[in-house]
Amino acid sequence: MSTPSQTPQPTSLLDLPNVEQSDVLKLLRVELFLAVVPFIFLAAGSFIAIHRLPEGKAFVLEARGVGIFYDFMSALLMMVLFGFFYMFPSLWVRRSISIVYRVVFFLVFTSGLCWLESEKYIAVVQTGDSFVFVRRFPFGSTIVPAGSVASVFTRKTSAIHALRVTASSWRGIPGGTLECERVWIKDQRTMRVMDELALALGGAQADSLRPVAAPAGLR
Repeated sequence: MSTPSQTPQPTSLLDLPNVEQSDVLKLLRVELFLAVVPFIFLAAGSFIAIHRLPEGKAFVLEARGVGIFYDFMSALLMMVLFGFFYMFPSLWVRRSISIVYRVVFFLVFTSGLCWLESEKYIAVVQTGDSFVFVRRFPFGSTIVPAGSVASVFTRKTSAIHALRVTASSWRGIPGGTLECERVWIKDQRTMRVMDELALALGGAQADSLRPVAAPAGLR
């Protein structure tokens, strides 16, 4: 009696299991869709936050022009890495283990990426004697009085600039460090916006350090 033929198994780590090409293409489509999901959340959060800015002079640090291309390429690179770590290990393990692994990795990747991006401020609105630092929706904004701006620092690399502002406590409002969205150096339009924001914050810092004249009776 003939015995059923067995599916050839991989003989080394780099050998793929013997699976149908249609199954691999279907898996690739699913992984690509899942990899795009966190970036859709981030884009939607930016869009909503920017269209709900308060009244005042707005400094929007979202990419423009060539910066959008760099954002797209960096997102594509992250999606490729996501697909490698998310899909390929599941080809060598049982289905039950594969499902658990993929769910855990997706949740860690999505929550980690969204948490990192939620800490950055994508826009700043100057309203009278204060600055409103805006994060992606649904995360809240931070109001920094102009008198509490303690330092304005630009973190630079060969590819990006990022603005970091330190605010001191002011009339019961706690201070802290605020990290703004990074800006690509090649994105000259957004770089100009960041430079204007740095000048506005630097002016507020200079005003806060200016000594107050003593009343006439105390001179």
